[in-house]
Amino acid sequence: MAFVRILKKENNSKKIFVTLGTFQNVSFLGFPITQGLFGPEGLLYAVIFNFVFQFFFLGFAQTYISGKQSDIFKSIITDPGIIASILAVPIFLSPVKLPDVINDCFRLMGSMMTPISLLIIGSRMTSIRFSDIFTDGFAWLITAIRLLIVPALAYLILLPLRIDPTLTAILVMISGLPSGAMNVILANEYDCDVDLASKTVALSTFLMLASLPLLMMIVG
Repeated sequence: MAFVRILKKENNSKKIFVTLGTFQNVSFLGFPITQGLFGPEGLLYAVIFNFVFQFFFLGFAQTYISGKQSDIFKSIITDPGIIASILAVPIFLSPVKLPDVINDCFRLMGSMMTPISLLIIGSRMTSIRFSDIFTDGFAWLITAIRLLIVPALAYLILLPLRIDPTLTAILVMISGLPSGAMNVILANEYDCDVDLASKTVALSTFLMLASLPLLMMIVG
């Protein structure tokens, strides 16, 4: 946030700059990617991460963007993402297995998260020319922070701790996900430079196709 103060941008643009660099696309992209790379155990780690993520997103991002501090606790305890994360852990750990028809239904719903995320991003970009996505310097700066600097810092912090290599890889991978589509929704709701939010989410999602495989090769 101290770095943002020196940017020659309006205050509302600086606010969305902070949230775009801080809050990534954990659920829509993180869940299916983690499950595909690390299986059910990896997905469980991602769900637990998402619980903490949603807590801070609702507690900080919405308050920071809107400037309002009322009903924070209520918004946290009633958030569907947090409720789903809490319920998912005991269901996963329970020895009782759901019938195949229910499992298949949930699996199909989960596989829809990535396309839905891309549809949300696309719908918010209808007023932006495709070429403009790649010519916004601030979008490139946030994308570099989101895809390179944040996962690098996460890796440097986790490496000396010598925790489970799989958990380290999952945390670094999630740290390197693109800016979340919820940033666009917040920017639209509170009039905080929707164009910058849309460009950054689209650009970071596109460049993730190259950065994520490279990140996974580094962390092993």
